[in-house]
Amino acid sequence: MRMRRRFPKKNKVSYLQTIPRELTTHILSRVAASSAADLSSIKQSCQELREIAEDSYVYQHASLDKFPIVEWSPICEKKQKFLNKCKESSNPEIWYREALLDFFNKKDYALALRKFSKAAEAGHVQALYLCCIMMLLSGNQRRGVGMIAKIKKDGIRVGLCCRKLIEELRQIWVLNPLLSQSRLLCSKHHNRYRPRTNNWSGEEYEDEDEDDCTTCVAARHIKLICACSHL
Repeated sequence: MRMRRRFPKKNKVSYLQTIPRELTTHILSRVAASSAADLSSIKQSCQELREIAEDSYVYQHASLDKFPIVEWSPICEKKQKFLNKCKESSNPEIWYREALLDFFNKKDYALALRKFSKAAEAGHVQALYLCCIMMLLSGNQRRGVGMIAKIKKDGIRVGLCCRKLIEELRQIWVLNPLLSQSRLLCSKHHNRYRPRTNNWSGEEYEDEDEDDCTTCVAARHIKLICACSHL
């Protein structure tokens, strides 16, 4: 009887093991930045991806767009765990949201500015815009207008930032008295408000913001933002 030659079994290598872990982590961070739901689906696909997806770098870049700024009812343990990990991983959106509440709801100017600045240093564009708005609302017009001029020059669409801020303010109680006191006018007397309503209604100012006098842009934004006050 002829004996069959036996060959040693080869260990199967996962295709993920052929990809550098740093690259996989970076890819998952991009997924997380786009959709927290997609990241959750990937975690359920296999053990290896689930382990890599728990990296703090992934949570640092995770999107919170589907999470309201203020939860008006208790959230499930899974969501709370996700938010806690984002905070532990220094997700700049967490700092931004906390600063938003600190300034507009709790009226803690110093703490809000520190958190906005921290988020802006991490690349959070909306936080940088809020630093400008805080300067304007606190009466530091020259610095605030100068900051808006700079970020416009850097290519940031301040009109879109303003519209996003107003959408966010509609989710919270705006109780800062500065919003009922602030008035900003251009010394050249060519402010162009022309608002059809006190609320942001589309992109009616977006094109104007690109070419207008920076002080006029700042004044227009302050007027729209102050209209969100609940005082």
